[in-house]
Amino acid sequence: MTPLNGRLRLVCAREPGERSILRESGASGTFHVSKPYWDGNVLQVQVSNPTAGILEGDRLESYVRVEESARLFLTPTSAMRLYSMEEAGAESHAVFLVEKNAWLEVFPELLIPQASARFRQHNEIRVAAGAELYFAETLAPGRLARGEAYAFEALDLRTDLLFEGRIIASDRCRLRPEALPPSPWPFWYYAAVWVVSEKFQQRADVWERIEALGSDSLQIGCSELLEAAWGVKLLARDSLILREALRQVRSIAAEAIPYLRMQPRKW
Repeated sequence: MTPLNGRLRLVCAREPGERSILRESGASGTFHVSKPYWDGNVLQVQVSNPTAGILEGDRLESYVRVEESARLFLTPTSAMRLYSMEEAGAESHAVFLVEKNAWLEVFPELLIPQASARFRQHNEIRVAAGAELYFAETLAPGRLARGEAYAFEALDLRTDLLFEGRIIASDRCRLRPEALPPSPWPFWYYAAVWVVSEKFQQRADVWERIEALGSDSLQIGCSELLEAAWGVKLLARDSLILREALRQVRSIAAEAIPYLRMQPRKW
C-alpha cells in the first residue's frame, strides 16, 4: 500500500451573535470532514478516515483552532484502527488551539492497534486564559476477537497540555507488549480526560464524585493540574465499562459546564 499524508485544518469562528461556524475547513489523504451542525449552542463536526484505518508509513497532521468566543465539538465517526506494519510505523501530530472565552470538546472513539502495529502520536493542546476544554483519548488492547490482545509492536502516545503558554501536563505512554504495566484483569481499556474551566474552581465535589465511580472493574483517579484544570485517568476491564464510565464522567462534569449537556449521539 502507498503511504498517505493526511492533513486536517479546521478554524472555528463565531459569527455576530451566538452562532459558531467553520471559517476554514480543509482535509486530504486520511481525513474527511462531515457537514457541520449547529445545535444552538455548539458547532458539531465529525471527522472520518476514508481509508478505514492507519497503514504503514501514513503521516497525519491536524491543526484545529477555536477562535475567541467560538464553540466546537469534534469527534470521529468510528474507531481509529492501526493496521499491521512490517517495518516503518505511522505517525500523528495534532495541534489544538483554544482562544479566550472559546470552548472545545474532543470526544474520541477507541484507538485499536492490530498485530505488529507501530504508532507514534503527539497531541499538543494550547488553552488561553478564560477558555474551556474537555479533551478525551482512549486506547484498546487490540482486536480481541482475532486473538490480538497486546500483539502490537510499539505505541508511543504523548499529550502536552499548555495553559497560557505554560505546560501544565505532559503525559507520555510508551507501550510494548513485553513491558506492560500491571493490571488486575487479563485485558484493560484505557482513557484520559483533560478538563480546563474556571467553573470548577468552586466545585471540588465534582472530582470526588468522579473518583467514587471506581469499582472492581474500573480504576479511576483525578489530579489537579491548576485550580481550573484537571486530569482524569481511567482503566477498565472491558470496552463497555470504559464507555459507560466516560459517559458518567462527562455527565458529572456537565453539572458545572453547560456545553457538556449537549448529546454527542455516541451512546
